[in-house]
Amino acid sequence: MIAMAKNVPVRILVTAGGSKVRLDDVRWLGNVSTGRFGGAVALAALRQGCEVVELLATDANTPFQQVVDLAARRTAPPALSAAEAESLRPRFRSFRFTTYDQYSRRLRRLLAACPFDVVILAAAISDYGPVAAAGKISSEQDELTIRMRRLPKVIAKVREQAPGAYLVGFKLTSGAAPEETIALARKAIASHGADLVVANDLATLRQGRHTIHLVREGSPIETYVAEAGTDPAAKLVERTLAWRKERNR
Repeated sequence: MIAMAKNVPVRILVTAGGSKVRLDDVRWLGNVSTGRFGGAVALAALRQGCEVVELLATDANTPFQQVVDLAARRTAPPALSAAEAESLRPRFRSFRFTTYDQYSRRLRRLLAACPFDVVILAAAISDYGPVAAAGKISSEQDELTIRMRRLPKVIAKVREQAPGAYLVGFKLTSGAAPEETIALARKAIASHGADLVVANDLATLRQGRHTIHLVREGSPIETYVAEAGTDPAAKLVERTLAWRKERNR
């Protein structure tokens, strides 16, 4: 069992970063996820007084590591002070993954070890994986064809593993209109049994105006844009906690 603090109102599991699949003995296929938004969600949950477990990629930073990196580079003020970090740290645990298989296995074990109240799956997990080649594929070929197989959707099993948790999934598009992204999020709710799906597009993230649409079955869409005075990660946590409370009445 995971050691959790007593008298904590909400226990949250957050996943962050991108998974990799093996191509051969020395190469991986991955994605562009940095895990920063998942880390921001974890930090926002800690600030709301929650107990947080984060399952994150090996190359992603926890909220506390981000403070050190920012301070060292002197490019921006720390996300939280050393004193605040010290006060939040006792309510935080983290675990790591690299591959799709590690993520799936460790997520399953965490869900079995603790009755989480909220599960927020912000990690970008591989949709396809190749049959890994033995040894190293020759680098002398002018062209290389890789056959990929569809991997099972991990989120599809989470509702079964954690039936009482408020389940939050993500749907990311690239260069799509908001209506298309939201429509795909609605399909994901129906397919995976999520209570909430966060619809977002890579273009807004790269433009520095990360926009999230909070999509729920039969409810109005709520949209938040990263700009002065608005923190989408904090709004996601705030609304998730409120909607979970409403659902459990």
